[in-house]
Amino acid sequence: MLGYVEPAAFVYRQATELGMKLPRYGFTSGSEEQFLRVASSEQMEGVWDLRPTELTVEALDANAKTYVANYTKKFGAAPSPSSPYAYDQVYVLKNAIEGAGGADDTKKVLAEIRKLGVPKEAVMKYLPTGGTMFDVNGQAYTSNGAFQWQKGKWVYVSDLPSDTKTYSDYLRSLRK
Repeated sequence: MLGYVEPAAFVYRQATELGMKLPRYGFTSGSEEQFLRVASSEQMEGVWDLRPTELTVEALDANAKTYVANYTKKFGAAPSPSSPYAYDQVYVLKNAIEGAGGADDTKKVLAEIRKLGVPKEAVMKYLPTGGTMFDVNGQAYTSNGAFQWQKGKWVYVSDLPSDTKTYSDYLRSLRK
């Protein structure tokens, strides 16, 4: 199932309600709470999802665990799956401004962004291209993983192979 969280959860629920006994695979992302608004945990059991590692903390490193703990403590809820991207970009901008010697010359800041590695404070697992966080297209790549729904939550199984150079070359070919 390819699609947004709620339609995918509906398909998984409906397959269970119809008595279909077949493997269910998706590429959707989304949190447990989002899926459980549409399908029960029992209806989700065994579903596979190929998804960005985002905030499945067991798939990420210590920075992610600290980020989730601090965010949850401050706001009383877990962060949304897209929030670490914004968090990480603050450090991209911080490092670029420092490298440029200030924020006044935006061309210098942009040049610094183009040559930045992944900030040490980053939450996400970025896959550098040519040693930098962003490729020549300005695209950053994050890892994807295989997850399975087990006993009420997504369980990280493994990272998926990624070829950032091929992705980058393809995106560049679209601009020609």
